[in-house]
Amino acid sequence: MNITFLGTAGAIPTANRTNTSLWVEFEKTAILIDCAGDIFQKIKKYRLSEDKLDHVIITHGHIDHTYALPALLEALRLQGRKKQLHLSICESAFKKQYQILDLCNLLQREDGFPIIFHTIPLIDNYHLISGCDMDCFTYPVHHLIPNVALRVTNGFMSMTYSSDTEPFEGFAAFAMNSDVLIHECLVAKWFSEPLTGHSRTDQVGKIAQKAKVKTLYPVHFSPRVDENLQQFQDEIAQEYTGTIVIPYDGLQFRLKDDKIEKI
Repeated sequence: MNITFLGTAGAIPTANRTNTSLWVEFEKTAILIDCAGDIFQKIKKYRLSEDKLDHVIITHGHIDHTYALPALLEALRLQGRKKQLHLSICESAFKKQYQILDLCNLLQREDGFPIIFHTIPLIDNYHLISGCDMDCFTYPVHHLIPNVALRVTNGFMSMTYSSDTEPFEGFAAFAMNSDVLIHECLVAKWFSEPLTGHSRTDQVGKIAQKAKVKTLYPVHFSPRVDENLQQFQDEIAQEYTGTIVIPYDGLQFRLKDDKIEKI
């Protein structure tokens, strides 16, 4: 399982970070989780296997997680894609996203490719994708609007992505014993009180510790986080004794043979 951070920022991008989006690739398939920035350009820039892309997952309807979807679908069409694409959207955001794609003339085109739509229900441990080399489960989280976290596994190792959420009972059980936890961490303790719908450094550390994850990658940063990345990491480390990696846009790593390797 190879994971690429296409973006690591929250709703406000910076000069070095665009909005959070992830690429998860296996031997035979790939998943794009949320859709922000110029995804097609990033596929080329980071030398990702475009032909493997079978699934796009939209965790919730906020614009920083959805705005690049029409541009990606159009770029794939213009590139000559004919292979079908599965598009899974949180049920609360489904109608609006479908309307946007329809207004952009991206559906039911003779010169396009088949898009297979799926709604993601707000059900605990929903089995969204089952494949020959991977499985993906979803779990409702506590954000400002309905939203889901994801857990992706190849049968041997697993990655959990929180999407946008505040801490709550239940998430640690969903993420329990993950090899990697990618958790939103919008703000740090040194400059912010706890926020509704989002998580702070000390809270993320406690979640990772409770879930007994091996490695934590915080994401979805406020622009202020980059003012002092060491202090940001130290605040998490006060609550979490595992490995902490502060990712940057374009960071790639591999889960293989019970190891996490930077690519």
